[in-house]
Amino acid sequence: MHKIVKSLLAASVAVSTSVAVAGNSDINNKDAMAMQEYFKNKLPGVEMSSLIHGAYALDESPTLGHPYADLAAVIMQWRMPVGKDGRGLEGVDRTENGLPSDQEFIDEYCDRRGIVGIDNFGFYLAFCFFRMAGILQGVKKRALDGNAADPQRALRLGKYVDGFARQGLAAAKTV
Repeated sequence: MHKIVKSLLAASVAVSTSVAVAGNSDINNKDAMAMQEYFKNKLPGVEMSSLIHGAYALDESPTLGHPYADLAAVIMQWRMPVGKDGRGLEGVDRTENGLPSDQEFIDEYCDRRGIVGIDNFGFYLAFCFFRMAGILQGVKKRALDGNAADPQRALRLGKYVDGFARQGLAAAKTV
């Protein structure tokens, strides 16, 4: 996790700076800097790695990664908008549809793993949101540079950067 966070920080600085120079940054530099400081100061002390799936789609292969970041990625995905750009559940009444809340899902995960809870879970959720904001900022940059396979979709996805960054900052404050 430590190597991933350091790589993420370096990449996010490069992408947000290059897009900001073009006048098209969706990540407020002050917020980006705050997140970078947060990650530097809040890295979990325990490293762990396990076989994870990542995207939880049947057509993707598993890889090694941090299991709590993988769990946080599911919750981040659920917080995405419903629609063709996002496969999220934002605005869906999960209780009415028989789906667990975020906390119920985390509790069930912990029960199945035989653990009491996850310390500093906000860190992992903030990490996922910040990572996705950086990825989408890069997608937007490729569209602006004329290198995107589908420039219109890339620009549309780029509009989500601010929301992911905001949710990352909010998750960071829950720790």
